[in-house]
Amino acid sequence: YSSGRTTGLVLDCGAGVCHAVPVVEGFSLAHAVLRADLGGRDVTERLAILLRRAGHIFHTSAEFEIVRQIKEQACYVAFNPQKEEITTQDKSGGGYPFQLPDGTTISVGAERYRAPEILFHPSLVGLEYPGAQQQQQQQQQQQQRQQQQQQQQQCLYGFVCLRCCVHELVVNSISRADLDLRRTLFSQIVLAGGSTYFHGFGDRLLNEIRKAAPKDIKIRISAPPERKFSTWIGGSILASLSSFKKMWVPRQEYEECGPSILHRKTL
Repeated sequence: YSSGRTTGLVLDCGAGVCHAVPVVEGFSLAHAVLRADLGGRDVTERLAILLRRAGHIFHTSAEFEIVRQIKEQACYVAFNPQKEEITTQDKSGGGYPFQLPDGTTISVGAERYRAPEILFHPSLVGLEYPGAQQQQQQQQQQQQRQQQQQQQQQCLYGFVCLRCCVHELVVNSISRADLDLRRTLFSQIVLAGGSTYFHGFGDRLLNEIRKAAPKDIKIRISAPPERKFSTWIGGSILASLSSFKKMWVPRQEYEECGPSILHRKTL
C-alpha cells in the first residue's frame, strides 16, 4: 500500500530480520512468506569486527552506536566483491574519513563494502575477514550454515530460512507462489526497511536475482525513497480503507470464539 501497489513482492530488510512477502490484490500469500534471520544489526556487528582488525576497537553500547553511524554513512554494497577487493588493494589511503565524537578521525577502507556483504553471503556472519588462522573456523561455519539450511523449518507465517541470502529469499518466495503469478511478482519487487538503503543494494540484488531467475523473466525492482517507514505508511493507508473493517476481529466475536478466531480469520 505504501508504494501504491496491490500486487508485487515486498523485500523488507530491517534491523533483525528480512522478510519476502508476495502480495496479490492486497492479500499476502501466507504459504510463500519467507524470513531470514539476518538484518542491519548483523551488518553493524560485522563492521565492528572488521574495524577491530583495523585497530579501531569499540566495546560499549555507546561505541556500538558509533559503529552504526559509520555503517549508515560509509558502507555500500559492492556490485562485484572480487573486483572491489582488487581495486582496494591497488589504492593507498583511499578510505572514507569518519570523525569520532572525541574529534579524532579514522579511515574506513575495505570494511565499507565487506560489512554489508553478509546480506548476500550470510556465512560470513561472526567471521573475521579472512586470515590463515580463521580458515578452519570459516569452513566449520560454512558446514553449520549448510546444515541449518537443510533443517529449515515451517513456521506460523511461512518458511524460515535461517541464514538465507536476500536474493535467495526473493527467488524462493516467488517460487512458492502459483506459476501464473511468478512473472508478475518478479516484475514488481518493492524494497522496504532501513537495511536496503546501502548504496548499490538494488543493483546488486537485481544482478543476483537475474542469475537465479528464469532467463525469459523480466525483473524490476523499485526502491521508494520513504521505504524506511514503508511498514508504518502502508499500515496507515490500510487502516484508513473502508474494507479494513472486514479484517477486524470485533470484541464480541473474540469473546464468543476465544483466541482461536485470530488464527481462523487472520492467518
